[in-house]
Amino acid sequence: PVSSGGAAVRDRLRSWSAAAGALPWGALARRAAVSAALLAAWLAFSWALRAAGESGGAAIGGGGLAGKLLRFYLYYWERWTLLGALWCAAFWGVSPLWRALQAPRFRDRVVGAATPGALGAIRAWTCAILLVMTLREDLMSAALLPRVMVHREGLMAALHLLPIGFDALLADAAALRAVQYATAALLALGMVGLATRAAVPAAAAGYFLLGGIIREHTFFYHAGLLPWYALVVLSFTRCGEGWSVDRWWRAARGRAAAQRPTAYFGWARYAVWTAIALPYVAAGCSKLYYMGLDWVSADSVRWMLLRGTLDPRTFDFEVSLRLMPLPDALFVLLGLIALGTELAFGLVLVSRRARAVLPAAMIAVHAGILFLQNILFLDLLLLLWVYYDWGPLRRRLTARFGGRQAARPAADGGQHGAGSGEGGAAAVEEAAPPRLALTHRRGALAALAIALFLASWWVTKIEWYPLTAMQMFTGHRGREAGVVSYVAAIAHYEDGSSGPARFGRWIGALRAVRAGPVIRRTLQDAAGREVGAQLLDAAIRAANARGDGPRVTGVELQRRRWNYAAAPDDPRRGVVTHRYVHAAPAPERRDGVR
Repeated sequence: PVSSGGAAVRDRLRSWSAAAGALPWGALARRAAVSAALLAAWLAFSWALRAAGESGGAAIGGGGLAGKLLRFYLYYWERWTLLGALWCAAFWGVSPLWRALQAPRFRDRVVGAATPGALGAIRAWTCAILLVMTLREDLMSAALLPRVMVHREGLMAALHLLPIGFDALLADAAALRAVQYATAALLALGMVGLATRAAVPAAAAGYFLLGGIIREHTFFYHAGLLPWYALVVLSFTRCGEGWSVDRWWRAARGRAAAQRPTAYFGWARYAVWTAIALPYVAAGCSKLYYMGLDWVSADSVRWMLLRGTLDPRTFDFEVSLRLMPLPDALFVLLGLIALGTELAFGLVLVSRRARAVLPAAMIAVHAGILFLQNILFLDLLLLLWVYYDWGPLRRRLTARFGGRQAARPAADGGQHGAGSGEGGAAAVEEAAPPRLALTHRRGALAALAIALFLASWWVTKIEWYPLTAMQMFTGHRGREAGVVSYVAAIAHYEDGSSGPARFGRWIGALRAVRAGPVIRRTLQDAAGREVGAQLLDAAIRAANARGDGPRVTGVELQRRRWNYAAAPDDPRRGVVTHRYVHAAPAPERRDGVR
């Protein structure tokens, strides 16, 4: 066994050596030289422009509006400098990667061929996830929120410039309801595959609008982004040729194509996998960039778990509080599992074995986040199943219960699965080698373009809806060790009772943690208190308009400080350092007069 294993290793090394020898090293060296020259020129230009800006800023002074604007633009120029450096490096690096993606062993064993049904199942599953996310929203309740909360988020800013009265739409509950229902209808069409070619991109546009409206009233959260990325990629593919009403209608008319594995659908599926996997890698890299290995320290992990448990959330799990007395090694292990799984998730794009293990591991991480931090990533708990092939399970169930379908050929494998259907791409399309080579080139180029686009936003570190560097759980650097500060929102009722303020129940658009930034700013300064007071007025009015309990007479906001390292068993969970009490506004009469 040892000698045979050594022979296998030697054979593998010889194959790698032969592949390396076949590379055009002269062309690669020339591209590297050109790339280095471009990079040097770009950095010199960027340095000169920044130096000129800094000297101009010193001349005009840094305290005024002009100085602040100059610092703002210099910050963004620094981001563009990094982006240009990435593109210069990509000028050299894309060519070898492109060749590697088209290598027969990689494209057959890792990318593989897929049936139209495999891609159609991914489309149906992605649309179903976004449909659930859409129906869970209460978009019309955003009209109850004060206009002062609205901020122009990313690409949504362009809609405010259009002469279509977009600002008026944000205050119109009926119009917001129409947006939500129209988006849900389009996603339902995409799920069942009816008019798929038009429904899928239209559904992506509708969900972009819906998610942007909620984020403009709250903050740029990340839930729902990854399935939307997948839907955007699917909009550029023939995802309606399997698992769709469109295909059933064409089959009824005798015009449906054969459901056999092809390279095109294999690459289309791989493009979707790329759009999902790389944001996970970006999330792990952001943690290392901002905090280094301190992110996995016992105190850091304890702080994150406590903050998620103590801040107002949709759920009230207190598992983390019971874990606090346990040894530091447990929390370091939890941090290593979360960070390591994110960093390693990119391996699903190069290894079938990783694709069998890492999605399940990440699903377990998201389940742990739910119970330990009270944060539900419903979309990610469901979306990661697209990496698995459900075709064998379908055929097994068909053979057991379907009788008539049991004898279908194995070449149909993966037709109804959302994952890695088997079959070499070259084996199924040998009849048209030029066309097959073109398919491989286009597929590899599409995967690289998606990867470079997503990497660009991580390099720039700009959160610009709907694009993000995935900078989640990185904002606690520089905190006081062993201490957690959090906000408690307490509602006082007419019958003398009190309890947690349920902003998400009163105004559906504020469910989960969306009211958090405004609530925290209310306790910081006068400007934040003015915005917070308007939000609390709207929330109390909405609560009392429900009429399903005692009237709310006021809401008390408390900032509490808990030294959990010194007093881990403190039943009060810290002391109050700031308090703000907001009384219920006077009721409005029907004529609008208080």
